[in-house]
Amino acid sequence: MLQGVVSPEEYRDYIEFQHQLDDDPAIKELNAKIVEVTKELRQLRVESSTLREKLTGANPKIEAIREKLISAMRPHFGSGPVPMPVPAKSN
Repeated sequence: MLQGVVSPEEYRDYIEFQHQLDDDPAIKELNAKIVEVTKELRQLRVESSTLREKLTGANPKIEAIREKLISAMRPHFGSGPVPMPVPAKSN
């Protein structure tokens, strides 16, 4: 795919440079910050979801509506035969 675009040596040089960038202290520091912020973001999402569940559960009317919606979205196993597709006739 890269034939004629770059030589094998150019490609090797490029890859080696990318690896050197991975070892750069400033880049390592930024990547560590990204990891920490990502962990914090995940935790905030969990907290938000937990609070939403708590507030929804505290409102009986809304909780009942939520349960109806969840029930309607679940497949109803055992509620009768599942229609099977009819194969097309071959001529």
